[in-house]
Amino acid sequence: MAFELSEDQLKTAENELKKYLPMSQQVYGFLVLRSRVRSDPVRVLVDRWPQFRVIMCKPHGEQKSDLFKDALLFATDAAVLEEILSKSSVIDWSKYFCVGNGNKLSYCLHCY
Repeated sequence: MAFELSEDQLKTAENELKKYLPMSQQVYGFLVLRSRVRSDPVRVLVDRWPQFRVIMCKPHGEQKSDLFKDALLFATDAAVLEEILSKSSVIDWSKYFCVGNGNKLSYCLHCY
């Protein structure tokens, strides 16, 4: 199960991710910028609140060009990440999408 964070919760998540720098750099950096600059609509999802183990910043995907905007992930628990990705509706596996992780690598994925 994934929960979308409110504006107030985003600030708390930003502070929590600071503890995991530099591994959480991409998601942390996105949240810092998002709180200071207006950006494209993005859903920020966590596995639970407030002690989340997985956080994902996912573009809304309303336009065709949104398919190439990275979904950013940070996880402290690989098993929970695998469960979220495989057993929830967080990702529409019928579409292409890009995933950025803490190693500054992006993967374009599509599952048939």
